[in-house]
Amino acid sequence: MGKAWKILLISGIVIVIVGASITVSSVKKLDSIEPHWVLENETQGELIIEDLDGMGDIGFTIYVVGNVSDTNQNGKYDFCENTNVTATHSGNVAENFGEKSVSPGEKNLFYIELFDKQNDCDVIEKRTDLSEFFEQSPDGTEVIKLGRACLICQEGVTNITSNQSIWVVYDDPGLLAAQGPGFMLFIGIVTNVCGVCFFLVAIILLIVSLANKNQPEVIYQQIAPPNQLIDSSQVNIDENSQFTDPNQTIEKQHDDYILPDSNADSDSGLGGLRPPEGGL
Repeated sequence: MGKAWKILLISGIVIVIVGASITVSSVKKLDSIEPHWVLENETQGELIIEDLDGMGDIGFTIYVVGNVSDTNQNGKYDFCENTNVTATHSGNVAENFGEKSVSPGEKNLFYIELFDKQNDCDVIEKRTDLSEFFEQSPDGTEVIKLGRACLICQEGVTNITSNQSIWVVYDDPGLLAAQGPGFMLFIGIVTNVCGVCFFLVAIILLIVSLANKNQPEVIYQQIAPPNQLIDSSQVNIDENSQFTDPNQTIEKQHDDYILPDSNADSDSGLGGLRPPEGGL
């Protein structure tokens, strides 16, 4: 465990660096994708839908010159309510991507979409920063998004007319160009998440390692149970040992016993017993 957290930490650093590089590179490529302009400062145009995958294209985004003002205070943006756009398509239009399609006939396929919301030109009170919806056209004109046309149109020709000059972007080429960088951006984000996970695991292992290091060392000593008896048959006692086997002491006393002398000891009153030499 002492080396594991170091390995994970180093691996996490490397993974995050790689992931950050992929993410930054992908964002730069996405930002560098330019809109595919097909109409500039025109009131009418015939635009071709390619529909390379046969599932229907996203269609076109329409821009006009204007600002976010409401001079007559009727709750509608001036640039929006003063512009009338019509879009018809010669091919079929799918009900959903990749599903059944029908001919739209003369149906107007243009719809107002201000600031990513279909709202019929209504002023959005709470939204103050609308700069992201302005674009710089190739001819240098600053235009603002008005709406979109021909969503999920299949192969054919789209005819767009307007009472005001319009600028039109074909969205599908830009979307196609963004697929590669978008996928790499996803890979970069996932890689960064993996690197952060390595960091977290390394920190956890480091904390556990430090906690184990600070704990006092415990020494376990095996103690014989008090009821465990020593087998005397396995004990080898030296003759000079200060500890004497009781059986040996009795035998030694027996050997030191001297038979009484009937003449010498008769008057001693010892009854035929004489203590061993050296005294008891």
